[in-house]
Amino acid sequence: MDIYKKLGAFANYFSMPTLARNKCSIILVENPGWAVEIDLKNTIITDVNFPPIVYGINADDSIADYNNWYFCYIKDNVFYGGCAPDKLIKILGIFFDLLEKYDFNYSQYSSVPDRPDKLFWSGIWAIIHEK
Repeated sequence: MDIYKKLGAFANYFSMPTLARNKCSIILVENPGWAVEIDLKNTIITDVNFPPIVYGINADDSIADYNNWYFCYIKDNVFYGGCAPDKLIKILGIFFDLLEKYDFNYSQYSSVPDRPDKLFWSGIWAIIHEK
């Protein structure tokens, strides 16, 4: 399954009522690069042991090559990642590998659940795209 389909399945998983208050953000930062934060509370990887991964960042926190660095770690049940502009797929891949290690079933979440609020969002989409 490609990374975009995995991301879609994970978005559907995060829309479940037990996870509806969890946050997942991917933000473009000015250094330049990406910052990723994913709340893991009530997920299949709550309280998981995950050793930090650091690549391309020196001991003094300097970066030798601004196009080739990334890091990720879990603290207080939040997955944090940061990376160079073209390494976002790497960070997401590390996260999805972690999910797969704990048997996350992408096919179970590969389609949008039939929920009443789906009508609300489709109405918002129609208003935004009115001509």
